[in-house]
Amino acid sequence: MAVAKVTKAMVERPKVPEQGHLVTWDSSPGMGGFGIRVAASGRVSYLVRYWNGHRERWQTLGAFPRLNLTAARKQAAAILKAAAGGADPVEEKRAAEAGRRAADAQTVEVLAGEWLAALPQKTTRRGRRISPRTVEQYESCMRLYILPAVGKRPVSQVTRRDVAALLATATKQGGNYMGNRAVSVLSIFYSHLESIEAVPAAFNPARRPPRNPEQRRGEHASVRLSHEQEGRLVREVYAAMESDRIGATALLTLLDTGRRLREVLGLEWRRLDLDAGTADLGRTKGRDAGDVCYLTPRVRDAIRHLPRIVGNLYVFTGNAPGGRRMGLQSLWERVKKTAGLEELSPELEGFHLHDLRHHRISELLAAGVAPQLVARQVGHTSLEQLRTYSHLEVADVAAVLSRLAQVAPAAAVADVAAIGGPA
Repeated sequence: MAVAKVTKAMVERPKVPEQGHLVTWDSSPGMGGFGIRVAASGRVSYLVRYWNGHRERWQTLGAFPRLNLTAARKQAAAILKAAAGGADPVEEKRAAEAGRRAADAQTVEVLAGEWLAALPQKTTRRGRRISPRTVEQYESCMRLYILPAVGKRPVSQVTRRDVAALLATATKQGGNYMGNRAVSVLSIFYSHLESIEAVPAAFNPARRPPRNPEQRRGEHASVRLSHEQEGRLVREVYAAMESDRIGATALLTLLDTGRRLREVLGLEWRRLDLDAGTADLGRTKGRDAGDVCYLTPRVRDAIRHLPRIVGNLYVFTGNAPGGRRMGLQSLWERVKKTAGLEELSPELEGFHLHDLRHHRISELLAAGVAPQLVARQVGHTSLEQLRTYSHLEVADVAAVLSRLAQVAPAAAVADVAAIGGPA
């Protein structure tokens, strides 16, 4: 070992030993723990050493030319300053590397499984439990798109490039909406990882990613049916009762009540009051319990003609013993086609099952029903939500105002009678 002022020339044109290595410690003021090591191969690397209690610590900073002398001095000065303050930078570096290795051992697949298993017990910011439907959607996105793409990757190694590839793959397989949904679920998952410190804060590679252009549900012109279109649709629903009475009745209930699909399909006999014309949907997206909606006379009549199976709680039963109907999509597509809605209006080809909810809300508001009552009927917790679902036109406003114009105020009638005008 030697002690001398380490210069740029010593690094660029080192004195190479015949064997082993030669260490030179810097004699510059304040840099007593900094040095260079020259190997017999001619390789030059930078060193730093300090004492932590009774233990001598050595650390290699890097090698020339990847690391130049000026940058190496700055690194060494920072380490020596921290050591003088009682810290142990070498041990801290080892602990950080061990933490990174442990994080690398935690793959997306493993931590996603733990997250999904605990998700039903978690609550939203409003203190409500996460709905089973939401959990089901997250699980589906993970299984179909996220895990095949990055499931085997350590959570600390997923990059924005991986997210872009995920978006492209999910979009190709499931369309624009599903591509956006998969990336959103991945972002929510990484927010969870940040909260449990499985990844560093602000690490989330899926935060604010590029998104597919997406037509929000209810923005297209076909979201509301005309009276003729609704009439043709209802006739086909009744015709479908000959082959699928349970499904057709559920579809009619969906149309008339304006409720969500899962709420209608989850309807139980014990919660029905057909005489009063009400259905208690229990716990729904909008309420924790006691969410009651009104049933139209034709829906009540159709339900009365359904078979009531012993041992099955549900009104709309499914194929599994004791189970409920799981969906209406195939029936809906068939009814929509036979009703010939596209023939009346080509844009109705994109009319979704959920758009029946938009349609009913718009019709109720256009008929002059108070927004508070509409929100209560369809299960909205605030009037603000109705703005997304209502699709009113100038003709609707004109119709309401024309009805108001037909009602003369009592005071005006009295004034007209007093002057001998027509009452």
